[in-house]
Amino acid sequence: MFDISTLSISLPFFLFVALIFVSIYLSRIREITAEGYFFADHDSSWLVHGSSFLTTWISGFFVFEMIIPRQSIWLIIAFAVVSTLMLAILGGFVGPVLMKMRISTLPEYFERRFGRGSKFYLSILYIFCNVALKLVVVLSLGGILIGKVAHIDPFSPLLFFLIITGIYVVVGGLKTEMYTSILEGILIVVVLTFFSFWLGSQKNLGGPSVADTPSVQEISLGTSLKSFGGWLLLALPVVGFWFWGADQAIFQRVLSAPSVQSLRRATVYHGVLQVIPVILMAGAGIAFVPEMLTGKTVDAVFAPNAVPEMLRVSLLLALAAALMALFAGIFNSTSSLVTYDLYRSLNPSSSNRTLLFVGRMTSIVLILCGILLIPVSQALDFGFCLILVRTFVYFASLVAAVFGSSLIMKRVGSLSAQLTLYIVSFMILLRVAAEILAYSHGLQSWIMDIMQAADPVRFIAFVFLTSVFFMVTIQVIETSLGAAPGQRVAHILSENEKK
Repeated sequence: MFDISTLSISLPFFLFVALIFVSIYLSRIREITAEGYFFADHDSSWLVHGSSFLTTWISGFFVFEMIIPRQSIWLIIAFAVVSTLMLAILGGFVGPVLMKMRISTLPEYFERRFGRGSKFYLSILYIFCNVALKLVVVLSLGGILIGKVAHIDPFSPLLFFLIITGIYVVVGGLKTEMYTSILEGILIVVVLTFFSFWLGSQKNLGGPSVADTPSVQEISLGTSLKSFGGWLLLALPVVGFWFWGADQAIFQRVLSAPSVQSLRRATVYHGVLQVIPVILMAGAGIAFVPEMLTGKTVDAVFAPNAVPEMLRVSLLLALAAALMALFAGIFNSTSSLVTYDLYRSLNPSSSNRTLLFVGRMTSIVLILCGILLIPVSQALDFGFCLILVRTFVYFASLVAAVFGSSLIMKRVGSLSAQLTLYIVSFMILLRVAAEILAYSHGLQSWIMDIMQAADPVRFIAFVFLTSVFFMVTIQVIETSLGAAPGQRVAHILSENEKK
């Protein structure tokens, strides 16, 4: 029998060094340019596009699990159905509109629609969320899971995964990320399949049985909807719309499609493909993931000698693949924001070679930031990570509201959009500050009680509805005062077609 420490070092090393060679090969097929680095030369097939969404969707699925604990299998299926509907909206409406506008980032759409101020605000917000929230959470939760699965210090594995990911991202850009994410997605699905069969055969692991956990057995969809007062019916589409329509990582892949027809084929294909992990996660009882990180169930599952050693190593490899896919998405999307929204805006005459250099240097800086954040992330417990995840989703709800309103309500102008972004962002920060003070210091007051009156699901819906209300109200006031209506999306598209 092999030693877990030996296998946990050797197998990931050989597997992910192979990814470096793949990235080098892909980058040397043709001379890489800024378009190739950020948008994969717009020549990837719909099959590659659809498959590359899988790992990203699995990560979004676990975000959903963390903000809505104690789920039922029916709720997981409901989320998958909503996600499929949002994917159809992406391929049928949102994606074609954005591709016709010939833009590079989502903040650039906000600039065309609402002016330069909203672009810079959204760019800074996205960069902050990627680094201060998403990267920290991925490192922290990755460290927790590595420690529980492999019983080793997570610092060295996290450092190794960051460096390997950074190498293939810096060398190959989005094209490499798409191909490696396919390999990583296949690995995750295969390992989950074997883990599902093994987990289903275990009656007692020295602790609570997976089949006996309340989140898998006792909670129905109706009970879940009743417990959240129906707000879940709004929160699910909001999160799904942001994930498939306003996430910069997805947005970048949408713009890399060679044509609208190819994008639509990719979304249809992925809609079918994403059924596989849903079946596996529901069948394996992965609905208890939040309890896995803090409760006794995971300690029983991954107790010494409870899991076959090769399966434990396989789970570590699947975890590494998921972490690296998340790192790559953060690096690529953030580097595109810095390059196009910040650097090119200040230097509009920059050459293609300069933009490529800035993108790669940004990725290198992000790798160094990730290395420096490892000790910080390891000092955070799971409860604080949940607050960071919820903060990210609150801001996502705000962006989804403004973005969706801009597509539907053509008369909404820049003033209403910018004031909505500022006001609702301030409300979100107040809510998060109250959560942090209550969690870390146990401070309670009537002000904090008001700020924390709604659970996360209700607050997601509240942020969305409040944002739409402000957008409409401010625009009505602006129009009544004789101001010109907002810039129309149709006008933007017609101007681009003329060019």
